[in-house]
Amino acid sequence: MRTGNQQVGKRVVDSSGEAIGWISGEEDDRFYVEPDPDISSSRRQELGWDRPQTFHFVVDDRDVAAITDERVQLS
Repeated sequence: MRTGNQQVGKRVVDSSGEAIGWISGEEDDRFYVEPDPDISSSRRQELGWDRPQTFHFVVDDRDVAAITDERVQLS
């Protein structure tokens, strides 16, 4: 379990390295991701982020492949 907001502000990328958003918060074993406004609606749908008027999405630790100083990569 992590403490604090050490990853807030980091870029979030998918498994292929495509930027999809930023970490807006973290709590226990979850990250809150603010989606990049430029990702397409079809890409949002692939990610399960197609709910209208949703400002952040939850990503569990188990969906994270790697964390670096600059980004969080999803698996």
